[in-house]
Amino acid sequence: MRKYGWVATAAALAILIAGYRLFPDGPAWITGWQVATMALLLVLAGQTAQLARRVKQQSGQIVDLSRTDELTGLPNRRAWDDELPRALEHARREHTTVCVAVLDLDEFAQYTTTYGRGAGDQLLKSAGAAWHGALRRVDTIARDQNQLFAVLLPGANLDEAQAAVGRALAATPLGQTFSAGVAIWDGAETPEELVGRADAALYAAKGAGRSHIVAAGSGPDAHMRSSA
Repeated sequence: MRKYGWVATAAALAILIAGYRLFPDGPAWITGWQVATMALLLVLAGQTAQLARRVKQQSGQIVDLSRTDELTGLPNRRAWDDELPRALEHARREHTTVCVAVLDLDEFAQYTTTYGRGAGDQLLKSAGAAWHGALRRVDTIARDQNQLFAVLLPGANLDEAQAAVGRALAATPLGQTFSAGVAIWDGAETPEELVGRADAALYAAKGAGRSHIVAAGSGPDAHMRSSA
């Protein structure tokens, strides 16, 4: 879009210069025509530039909306799927650690049955905001689906990740709790494998009862640490 503004401006100048060369002593109407044409093209250039800015702004808003969960305002699954591989690649280049956690609200179905779907939506919205505030500034929490959330904790070891998730657990509103699985990247596994280990730890946390955080080991049969 921006190039059309430059084209209009160049065209206006070309008309003005050509007119003076062809009619150096021409009548006043020719000069007036040149000035009017130049003014019109300059207005067109300005409107084109303004339209280009508006289109760019709206395009950015559309991209943001496509990566944002409508209910909670947190990043959604699409944003998570984009961010996690980048975080792992950064950790590989910088030789740093990165952890992920998977959070699941305890007895959410029972909560919505008791208080209604609207109350369940409000819980998800309030919980997402509370957890975001309790985590570190560098952490990213995204809503995966329903009452399931994922957390990216760059630069954290397992103890630091469990501590951050523990703060989020303590901040859970309305007297509710969640269970969580935490896994640290082993430096070689894929994003799917890393999240899969966190999911397995989440299932172990669910099996241990409400309000548990379980840290996954480095293999499918590895020991899992639990903190209640």
